[in-house]
Amino acid sequence: HGLQHSHERVRSRCCYLLLRLVKSVGAEVMRPHVEPIVDGIQILLFPQAHSSEPASIPPNDALYLFEVTGILLGQSGLDVDVQVRSATAVLTPHVQSIEQTLQDPNLTSDVEAFGEPLSISLLAIAQLSKGWQKNPPGELQRVLTAAMAVCRNVIVALPMSPLVRNSTSVLLQRMILSL
Repeated sequence: HGLQHSHERVRSRCCYLLLRLVKSVGAEVMRPHVEPIVDGIQILLFPQAHSSEPASIPPNDALYLFEVTGILLGQSGLDVDVQVRSATAVLTPHVQSIEQTLQDPNLTSDVEAFGEPLSISLLAIAQLSKGWQKNPPGELQRVLTAAMAVCRNVIVALPMSPLVRNSTSVLLQRMILSL
């Protein structure tokens, strides 16, 4: 139970090692296990959306899991509709969180407090997009483009946040490579 281990350092290391495993064996080899793995990762990434309450994954370590999810979805030969459905399921909580945060009337009064969670959401989207290196299917391009539209609102609303600026830069670079 490495990703759900009681010690945070073990969970952290397991996130990284899972990414290394997927990259070293290749997503194609993992194909028979992709959907259960992605479903399990979603439970870890979004515990509030599920009835169980697994141990939390620190935001920076969760980025490894977003990259694993993207690689498994985009490079394992899944049907396009499964890719779109799964990518949408992973992106939706971040898009909703971004939209909700941008509605907060105190957004510009506490740039650091709001900038950090917005930054993490932007980076999560960027990491997920690594699974589609070039020319993702049209349906998936629409999903990623819709996420980009929401992300554009972040940099417009909080341009003074260095975290938001850096995360936006990373996201734009990833989307240029993906789309």
